[in-house]
Amino acid sequence: MNAAAKSRLGNKVSRIFGNYMDYSFLAGTHAYSDGKPNKSDADVVVVLQSSIQKARPHERETMCQRFTDAYLEVHSQINAKPDFLFPGELVTTLQVEDALRGRGLEVLDEGLSITPIYSDSQWDQDSELTYRALRSMSAFNGGQFLAGNERAFNKNREIAWGEIAKYLLCGKEYVRIESMLDDIVAGGKPYLGIAQTYEPGFSIIEGRYLEEVFSSLAKSKYIQEISYSLCKVNKKKLRAWEISRIDHIMAGEWRGSDIFNTKRRRDYVKQSM
Repeated sequence: MNAAAKSRLGNKVSRIFGNYMDYSFLAGTHAYSDGKPNKSDADVVVVLQSSIQKARPHERETMCQRFTDAYLEVHSQINAKPDFLFPGELVTTLQVEDALRGRGLEVLDEGLSITPIYSDSQWDQDSELTYRALRSMSAFNGGQFLAGNERAFNKNREIAWGEIAKYLLCGKEYVRIESMLDDIVAGGKPYLGIAQTYEPGFSIIEGRYLEEVFSSLAKSKYIQEISYSLCKVNKKKLRAWEISRIDHIMAGEWRGSDIFNTKRRRDYVKQSM
């Protein structure tokens, strides 16, 4: 997405949600390239203050419709294909906080796990998958900030990347930066949501960012650098982190909830096309 289209979209989103908005950003293919004409959709994510829950239902509905109109308009402008299943992401800060504390991960054999997503029907069958996608989008966005609180956007990107990196480190003795990036890309869309259309931009942009993530993990003693790009994993500290996330998941004491009717938004998109 070019700079002019990004600027227009950011301004529109800001006007639509006003003080309710925390920040907004791009994710997916258009965070790393211009995508394929009439094939790639632009993932537009809007993170709203929890106070949006106190807004009148009619007010929320109106904002949703105006946002969906803006979503469709920018797709027309950049010659992209809208996502009819998820026409943009409207989430709250509480949902982001939950995603960054492990919501959406699963517990298997006393460890953390994720089930691959091979069918769109899985999204409707398991609402917890939303948090897994939100964590990935918060991390994998190429720094494509649109509008709002940029500091919060950058902070959550760093935390989300750190959470994903820790998950991938669990059970390992040693790790290289490039091997972790290879694992993320090789897993593809079913695991961490990385589609082939993200490349080569994804590996270039996120590869540079991953170096900063590894530096932060080293400072926190999760890994210890042995030589250039080769690190030893602190298995004891990683296991303590993993147990803390398992405890959150098992307790199920989450604060966020989906306050936007996704089905209604899908119907609105179909009627608007």
